[in-house]
Amino acid sequence: MKKIGTTKSSKWAYKQLIINDLDWYVVRYTDGSYDCKHRTGLSSILDCGHDMADYDIEQMEQCWNGQELGESPF
Repeated sequence: MKKIGTTKSSKWAYKQLIINDLDWYVVRYTDGSYDCKHRTGLSSILDCGHDMADYDIEQMEQCWNGQELGESPF
């Protein structure tokens, strides 16, 4: 698995995963970059059915089951 990072901000984000019912997604963009986004920021795709390609998103994976934030599911 590819490491996203182990900075202080990733530790904060991991705490947010736990606090916010793990409603976070690791997003890989078409340019190869990664981001961690909350479900509310992806609602047009998840709830409204918009195409991920419209947002330059190649793939996304929900963070769950205690998955380490620093590990990419891709």
